[in-house]
Amino acid sequence: MKEAIKQMQARTNMEINLTYNIDSIPLTPNEEIHLMQIAKEAIQNAMSHSKGTKVKVQVFNDENAKVHLKVTDNGVGIPDDPTKLNHYGLAIMQERSQSLKGQLSIERAPLGGTEVSFEFMPEYMSVKV
Repeated sequence: MKEAIKQMQARTNMEINLTYNIDSIPLTPNEEIHLMQIAKEAIQNAMSHSKGTKVKVQVFNDENAKVHLKVTDNGVGIPDDPTKLNHYGLAIMQERSQSLKGQLSIERAPLGGTEVSFEFMPEYMSVKV
């Protein structure tokens, strides 16, 4: 994830900050790929559409080991009805979130800009011992 964001940072004037804090939760390669691709798509959308200057990326787990991804920009905010925009990226993020049986939400951030939130329970936590 750090390397992917570093590469994206090289292609934009936007400041991209990553906070990655997952406590000893092993992710499957499939989970890693989908999580990273959702993050990359959200960052790319911010770079292309937000007209903002900053993107904040947070990856963390909660007390139940659910993994959370939040990508927030300080731009103009997503339109009230993003379905009218014909954004393939939004559909791709939705498909990826469904493949991990997760929840995806894309909305205006409380202080302006757009916030993409994704959460899922890693396969590791559903394995019975």
